[in-house]
Amino acid sequence: MVFPLFALRNLIHALRLLVYRMVKRARRLLTGHSQIARICGARSSAHGLIPHTPDMSSALWAEWRSSKALHSLFLSLRDANFDVHHVVARLCAEKRIAPHSGAAANLKMCVLHFKGVSEIVREVKRLVGAPFDAADARHEAMLEELWDELLPSVKRVGGRYSKDWGKIGFQQSDPASDFRGAGILALHQLRYMARTRQHVARRMISQPADEGRRYPWACVGINITVEAVKIVEARRIDRMLYGKGVEEGIELVHQLFCDMFEILHARWIEEGASNLLAFPKVWKLYLNDIDEQIGRTGGLVPPGTSA
Repeated sequence: MVFPLFALRNLIHALRLLVYRMVKRARRLLTGHSQIARICGARSSAHGLIPHTPDMSSALWAEWRSSKALHSLFLSLRDANFDVHHVVARLCAEKRIAPHSGAAANLKMCVLHFKGVSEIVREVKRLVGAPFDAADARHEAMLEELWDELLPSVKRVGGRYSKDWGKIGFQQSDPASDFRGAGILALHQLRYMARTRQHVARRMISQPADEGRRYPWACVGINITVEAVKIVEARRIDRMLYGKGVEEGIELVHQLFCDMFEILHARWIEEGASNLLAFPKVWKLYLNDIDEQIGRTGGLVPPGTSA
Protein backbone atom coordinates (compact mmCIF):
# COMPACT_ATOMS: atom_id res chain seq x y z
CA MET A 1 0.00 0.00 0.00
CA VAL A 2 1.40 3.38 -1.04
CA PHE A 3 1.14 6.01 1.67
CA PRO A 4 0.07 9.34 0.07
CA LEU A 5 2.73 12.04 0.37
CA PHE A 6 0.28 14.67 1.64
CA ALA A 7 -0.91 12.27 4.36
CA LEU A 8 2.68 11.63 5.39
CA ARG A 9 3.33 15.37 5.63
CA ASN A 10 0.21 15.84 7.74
CA LEU A 11 1.29 13.02 10.02
CA ILE A 12 4.78 14.50 10.46
CA HIS A 13 3.29 17.90 11.20
CA ALA A 14 0.92 16.42 13.78
CA LEU A 15 3.77 14.54 15.47
CA ARG A 16 5.94 17.66 15.60
CA LEU A 17 3.08 19.63 17.10
CA LEU A 18 2.49 16.93 19.71
CA VAL A 19 6.16 16.86 20.70
CA TYR A 20 6.28 20.66 20.80
CA ARG A 21 3.28 20.83 23.14
CA MET A 22 4.75 18.14 25.39
CA VAL A 23 8.04 20.04 25.61
CA LYS A 24 6.16 23.27 26.40
CA ARG A 25 4.25 21.58 29.20
CA ALA A 26 7.46 20.12 30.63
CA ARG A 27 9.18 23.49 30.55
CA ARG A 28 6.27 25.13 32.28
CA LEU A 29 6.38 22.54 35.06
CA LEU A 30 10.14 22.97 35.45
CA THR A 31 10.36 26.77 35.25
CA GLY A 32 6.95 27.89 36.43
CA HIS A 33 6.63 30.11 33.35
CA SER A 34 4.42 29.78 30.28
CA GLN A 35 5.97 29.73 26.81
CA ILE A 36 4.77 33.28 26.19
CA ALA A 37 6.34 34.45 29.44
CA ARG A 38 9.62 32.77 28.53
CA ILE A 39 9.62 34.35 25.08
CA CYS A 40 9.16 37.75 26.73
CA GLY A 41 12.17 37.21 28.95
CA ALA A 42 10.77 35.73 32.16
CA ARG A 43 13.80 34.37 34.01
CA SER A 44 15.00 33.95 37.55
CA SER A 45 16.56 37.07 39.04
CA ALA A 46 20.03 35.56 38.60
CA HIS A 47 19.74 35.94 34.85
CA GLY A 48 18.42 39.48 34.89
CA LEU A 49 16.05 41.04 32.34
CA ILE A 50 16.40 40.06 28.69
CA PRO A 51 15.93 43.23 26.57
CA HIS A 52 13.24 43.33 23.92
CA THR A 53 14.21 42.51 20.32
CA PRO A 54 12.34 42.13 17.01
CA ASP A 55 13.07 38.40 17.22
CA MET A 56 11.11 38.35 20.47
CA SER A 57 8.11 39.85 18.66
CA SER A 58 8.43 37.30 15.84
CA ALA A 59 8.61 34.40 18.29
CA LEU A 60 5.62 35.68 20.26
CA TRP A 61 3.54 36.12 17.08
CA ALA A 62 4.32 32.54 15.98
CA GLU A 63 3.51 31.15 19.44
CA TRP A 64 0.35 33.18 19.82
CA ARG A 65 -0.89 32.23 16.35
CA SER A 66 -0.79 28.53 17.28
CA SER A 67 -2.54 28.96 20.64
CA LYS A 68 -6.11 27.65 20.73
CA ALA A 69 -6.81 29.25 24.10
CA LEU A 70 -5.84 32.73 22.85
CA HIS A 71 -7.22 32.42 19.32
CA SER A 72 -9.91 35.11 19.64
CA LEU A 73 -7.47 37.53 21.23
CA PHE A 74 -4.95 36.81 18.47
CA LEU A 75 -7.53 37.57 15.77
CA SER A 76 -8.17 40.96 17.38
CA LEU A 77 -4.56 41.94 16.63
CA ARG A 78 -5.38 42.15 12.93
CA ASP A 79 -7.65 45.11 13.65
CA ALA A 80 -5.41 48.17 13.87
CA ASN A 81 -7.81 49.74 16.37
CA PHE A 82 -7.21 47.19 19.11
CA ASP A 83 -6.35 48.50 22.59
CA VAL A 84 -2.75 47.68 23.52
CA HIS A 85 -3.29 48.02 27.27
CA HIS A 86 -6.33 45.73 27.23
CA VAL A 87 -4.48 43.05 25.24
CA VAL A 88 -1.40 43.19 27.47
CA ALA A 89 -3.49 43.08 30.66
CA ARG A 90 -5.46 40.08 29.45
CA LEU A 91 -2.33 38.20 28.39
CA CYS A 92 -0.62 38.90 31.71
CA ALA A 93 -3.66 37.54 33.50
CA GLU A 94 -3.97 34.48 31.26
CA LYS A 95 -0.28 33.60 31.42
CA ARG A 96 0.36 34.70 35.01
CA ILE A 97 2.87 37.39 34.10
CA ALA A 98 3.38 40.02 36.78
CA PRO A 99 1.93 43.27 35.33
CA HIS A 100 4.93 45.42 36.33
CA SER A 101 7.65 42.88 35.50
CA GLY A 102 10.29 43.09 32.81
CA ALA A 103 8.48 40.32 30.92
CA ALA A 104 5.30 42.42 30.91
CA ALA A 105 7.28 45.40 29.56
CA ASN A 106 8.68 43.23 26.77
CA LEU A 107 5.22 41.87 26.09
CA LYS A 108 3.92 45.40 25.66
CA MET A 109 6.71 46.20 23.19
CA CYS A 110 5.77 43.11 21.18
CA VAL A 111 2.10 44.10 21.12
CA LEU A 112 3.05 47.63 20.05
CA HIS A 113 4.98 46.05 17.18
CA PHE A 114 1.90 44.07 16.19
CA LYS A 115 -0.28 47.17 16.29
CA GLY A 116 2.18 49.10 14.12
CA VAL A 117 2.16 46.37 11.47
CA SER A 118 -1.65 46.20 11.59
CA GLU A 119 -1.74 49.95 10.85
CA ILE A 120 0.55 49.43 7.85
CA VAL A 121 -1.61 46.56 6.60
CA ARG A 122 -4.70 48.76 6.97
CA GLU A 123 -3.10 51.43 4.79
CA VAL A 124 -2.13 48.83 2.18
CA LYS A 125 -5.74 47.66 2.05
CA ARG A 126 -6.94 51.24 1.75
CA LEU A 127 -4.71 51.87 -1.26
CA VAL A 128 -5.77 48.62 -2.91
CA GLY A 129 -9.41 49.55 -2.38
CA ALA A 130 -8.95 53.02 -3.88
CA PRO A 131 -9.48 52.86 -7.67
CA PHE A 132 -7.60 54.94 -10.20
CA ASP A 133 -9.64 58.12 -10.66
CA ALA A 134 -9.14 60.00 -13.92
CA ALA A 135 -10.80 63.02 -12.31
CA ASP A 136 -8.10 63.12 -9.64
CA ALA A 137 -5.23 65.29 -10.85
CA ARG A 138 -2.81 63.48 -8.51
CA HIS A 139 -3.57 60.13 -10.12
CA GLU A 140 -3.16 61.53 -13.61
CA ALA A 141 0.12 63.17 -12.60
CA MET A 142 1.48 59.87 -11.24
CA LEU A 143 0.59 58.13 -14.49
CA GLU A 144 2.42 60.76 -16.54
CA GLU A 145 5.42 60.57 -14.18
CA LEU A 146 5.55 56.81 -14.74
CA TRP A 147 5.79 57.34 -18.49
CA ASP A 148 8.39 60.11 -18.18
CA GLU A 149 10.60 58.02 -15.88
CA LEU A 150 10.61 55.11 -18.32
CA LEU A 151 10.49 56.78 -21.74
CA PRO A 152 11.41 60.45 -21.21
CA SER A 153 12.26 61.15 -24.83
CA VAL A 154 9.19 59.47 -26.34
CA LYS A 155 5.98 61.40 -27.00
CA ARG A 156 2.81 59.31 -27.14
CA VAL A 157 0.77 59.48 -30.33
CA GLY A 158 -2.75 60.45 -29.32
CA GLY A 159 -1.83 61.94 -25.95
CA ARG A 160 -3.55 60.61 -22.83
CA TYR A 161 -5.53 57.89 -24.64
CA SER A 162 -3.02 56.11 -26.80
CA LYS A 163 -1.96 52.65 -27.92
CA ASP A 164 1.57 53.79 -27.10
CA TRP A 165 0.91 52.93 -23.46
CA GLY A 166 1.67 49.42 -24.67
CA LYS A 167 5.33 50.44 -24.92
CA ILE A 168 5.56 50.19 -21.13
CA GLY A 169 3.26 47.20 -20.85
CA PHE A 170 -0.30 48.44 -20.51
CA GLN A 171 -2.92 46.52 -22.44
CA GLN A 172 -5.43 49.29 -23.05
CA SER A 173 -5.29 52.70 -24.65
CA ASP A 174 -6.50 53.99 -21.30
CA PRO A 175 -4.22 52.50 -18.62
CA ALA A 176 -6.77 53.33 -15.93
CA SER A 177 -8.72 50.18 -16.81
CA ASP A 178 -5.67 47.97 -16.15
CA PHE A 179 -5.44 48.94 -12.48
CA ARG A 180 -8.59 47.09 -11.46
CA GLY A 181 -7.83 44.50 -8.81
CA ALA A 182 -4.84 46.31 -7.31
CA GLY A 183 -6.20 49.85 -7.05
CA ILE A 184 -4.05 52.94 -6.87
CA LEU A 185 -1.41 50.96 -4.92
CA ALA A 186 -0.30 49.38 -8.20
CA LEU A 187 0.36 52.78 -9.76
CA HIS A 188 2.21 53.92 -6.64
CA GLN A 189 4.44 50.85 -6.86
CA LEU A 190 5.11 51.03 -10.59
CA ARG A 191 6.05 54.69 -10.23
CA TYR A 192 8.17 53.94 -7.16
CA MET A 193 10.18 51.37 -9.08
CA ALA A 194 10.53 53.63 -12.12
CA ARG A 195 11.85 56.42 -9.87
CA THR A 196 14.05 54.55 -7.38
CA ARG A 197 15.36 51.77 -9.65
CA GLN A 198 15.13 53.62 -12.91
CA HIS A 199 18.00 51.89 -14.70
CA VAL A 200 16.57 48.50 -13.71
CA ALA A 201 13.03 49.38 -14.84
CA ARG A 202 14.23 50.78 -18.18
CA ARG A 203 16.28 47.64 -18.77
CA MET A 204 13.29 45.45 -17.95
CA ILE A 205 11.00 47.08 -20.54
CA SER A 206 13.67 46.69 -23.22
CA GLN A 207 14.54 43.02 -22.64
CA PRO A 208 14.84 40.70 -24.41
CA ALA A 209 16.00 42.49 -27.55
CA ASP A 210 13.28 40.66 -29.52
CA GLU A 211 10.05 42.49 -28.62
CA GLY A 212 8.03 39.34 -29.32
CA ARG A 213 9.69 37.67 -26.33
CA ARG A 214 8.87 40.41 -23.83
CA TYR A 215 6.09 40.37 -21.24
CA PRO A 216 3.79 43.40 -20.66
CA TRP A 217 5.78 45.16 -17.95
CA ALA A 218 3.06 47.33 -16.39
CA CYS A 219 0.36 44.65 -16.38
CA VAL A 220 2.73 42.08 -14.90
CA GLY A 221 3.71 44.66 -12.28
CA ILE A 222 0.05 45.08 -11.34
CA ASN A 223 -0.18 41.32 -10.79
CA ILE A 224 2.96 41.47 -8.64
CA THR A 225 1.28 44.15 -6.53
CA VAL A 226 -1.55 41.68 -5.93
CA GLU A 227 0.96 39.04 -4.79
CA ALA A 228 2.84 41.52 -2.60
CA VAL A 229 -0.42 42.44 -0.88
CA LYS A 230 -1.12 38.76 -0.18
CA ILE A 231 2.30 38.46 1.48
CA VAL A 232 1.75 41.56 3.61
CA GLU A 233 -1.79 40.54 4.63
CA ALA A 234 -0.55 37.05 5.55
CA ARG A 235 1.91 38.81 7.91
CA ARG A 236 4.90 37.08 6.33
CA ILE A 237 7.21 40.11 6.42
CA ASP A 238 6.20 41.51 9.80
CA ARG A 239 9.73 41.44 11.16
CA MET A 240 10.95 44.02 8.66
CA LEU A 241 7.97 46.24 9.55
CA TYR A 242 8.36 46.15 13.33
CA GLY A 243 8.90 49.60 14.81
CA LYS A 244 8.10 51.37 11.56
CA GLY A 245 5.51 54.09 11.09
CA VAL A 246 2.90 53.82 8.34
CA GLU A 247 4.81 55.97 5.83
CA GLU A 248 8.08 54.08 6.30
CA GLY A 249 6.21 50.78 6.31
CA ILE A 250 4.54 51.53 2.98
CA GLU A 251 7.92 52.35 1.48
CA LEU A 252 9.20 48.96 2.65
CA VAL A 253 6.19 47.34 0.97
CA HIS A 254 7.12 49.22 -2.23
CA GLN A 255 10.67 47.87 -1.89
CA LEU A 256 9.27 44.36 -1.50
CA PHE A 257 7.38 44.91 -4.75
CA CYS A 258 10.55 46.03 -6.53
CA ASP A 259 12.49 43.01 -5.27
CA MET A 260 9.70 40.70 -6.40
CA PHE A 261 9.64 42.32 -9.84
CA GLU A 262 13.41 42.00 -10.28
CA ILE A 263 13.22 38.32 -9.34
CA LEU A 264 10.42 37.75 -11.86
CA HIS A 265 12.39 39.45 -14.63
CA ALA A 266 15.52 37.44 -13.86
CA ARG A 267 13.47 34.23 -13.98
CA TRP A 268 11.93 35.27 -17.33
CA ILE A 269 15.34 35.92 -18.87
CA GLU A 270 16.78 32.75 -17.36
CA GLU A 271 14.00 30.60 -18.82
CA GLY A 272 14.61 32.05 -22.29
CA ALA A 273 10.90 32.07 -23.11
CA SER A 274 10.22 32.38 -26.83
CA ASN A 275 6.87 34.15 -26.42
CA LEU A 276 4.20 35.16 -23.92
CA LEU A 277 2.61 31.69 -24.02
CA ALA A 278 5.39 30.57 -21.68
CA PHE A 279 4.40 33.12 -19.05
CA PRO A 280 2.07 30.89 -16.93
CA LYS A 281 4.87 28.35 -16.47
CA VAL A 282 7.43 31.03 -15.56
CA TRP A 283 4.93 32.71 -13.24
CA LYS A 284 4.38 29.45 -11.35
CA LEU A 285 8.13 28.92 -10.94
CA TYR A 286 8.49 32.52 -9.83
CA LEU A 287 5.79 32.24 -7.17
CA ASN A 288 7.53 29.15 -5.83
CA ASP A 289 10.81 31.12 -5.69
CA ILE A 290 9.14 33.93 -3.73
CA ASP A 291 7.34 31.59 -1.35
CA GLU A 292 10.50 29.61 -0.60
CA GLN A 293 12.70 32.65 -0.04
CA ILE A 294 10.26 34.52 2.20
CA GLY A 295 9.52 31.35 4.13
CA ARG A 296 13.23 30.84 4.74
CA THR A 297 14.38 34.41 5.45
CA GLY A 298 11.32 36.60 5.95
CA GLY A 299 12.44 38.79 3.06
CA LEU A 300 13.84 38.82 -0.48
CA VAL A 301 17.23 39.34 -2.07
CA PRO A 302 16.90 40.60 -5.67
CA PRO A 303 19.30 39.35 -8.35
CA GLY A 304 22.71 40.99 -8.38
CA THR A 305 22.81 41.58 -4.62
CA SER A 306 24.00 39.48 -1.75
CA ALA A 307 22.24 38.45 1.44
